[in-house]
Amino acid sequence: MLIKSTQEMRAFLGRAISSDFTFDSLKPYLELAQQDYLVKALGAEYWAILESQAQNNEANPILPLVRRALAFYAYHKYLPYSIGLDSDNGLQETESDNTKPLRIGVLEKRQRETIENASNALESVLLELFKNKTTYQAFWATPYGISLKSVWFPTATHLTDVLPLVGGSYRMFVSINRYFVWAEVSKVLPVVGMATLAQIKQAHINNATDEVLVNACRLLKQYIAWAAYEEALLFLNVVQLGNGALRVLSEFDGINNTKAPDEKLWAEYKRGIQNRTDGAYNDLIGFLSKNVTTFSDFTNQTAYKPERGRLPDNSKYKSIFRMK
Repeated sequence: MLIKSTQEMRAFLGRAISSDFTFDSLKPYLELAQQDYLVKALGAEYWAILESQAQNNEANPILPLVRRALAFYAYHKYLPYSIGLDSDNGLQETESDNTKPLRIGVLEKRQRETIENASNALESVLLELFKNKTTYQAFWATPYGISLKSVWFPTATHLTDVLPLVGGSYRMFVSINRYFVWAEVSKVLPVVGMATLAQIKQAHINNATDEVLVNACRLLKQYIAWAAYEEALLFLNVVQLGNGALRVLSEFDGINNTKAPDEKLWAEYKRGIQNRTDGAYNDLIGFLSKNVTTFSDFTNQTAYKPERGRLPDNSKYKSIFRMK
């Protein structure tokens, strides 16, 4: 485990953790945070390397960043269990002459701030790995690191480049991450074809410098991002209750709540996203159509739009006919 004491937790959480806090109370939540967030984001193989380095006091500049993320994620896991005591009489809140139970609104505000700090810390870890690849060759040599090279959007920052509304939020990135493969298979593949898609993806993996390939990667990623967000939009904002009813999830005044959706606003926003997706589609198709010398297989796709003024290729026809 990368964090072994209350003192180490206080290095990141400050006065949120008192000096007389028992570390054993937090240890189960450190383990939960490790498995639910950190191992998934960094891969089991690299996590084992980090634990070995921490155990042997080996220097690694990324360790403090990882510990910060772990501390905040663990604290987030711990908070719901911090204000109640379960006994034979059920769940109870403790109170004394000098203390009183924390208000739920204050607790929920701390929860929101904690998960935000945790996700920002984890995004910083991932960016450090990308910005200094030579320093972290051990990570890029792991199976997870190798697989990450072919992903369109490995971090929230990469996604924000083509989908600005993400705003670098790792939480939002994780929420829509599962829709990227869907968008690639269901939206991109049928219109550009397997050969063109593979050509652009290989250029992405190889960090191609050719201007046409660079722009093709950018436009393809832009279309995937907007299409994925459009598909995910409903599930990011609507929660299904136990009785089957749908409600829009919202937060105000420090209290989580649900309310019926404003149909007009929802329809207007969704229409705006659809327009952005359509625009990204048209930009991609238009660019590929203008650069068929690079993407020759794209001419076989129904989405191909020959440039105006360019005569069609009639070489496949063997006879001449005339219409009256």
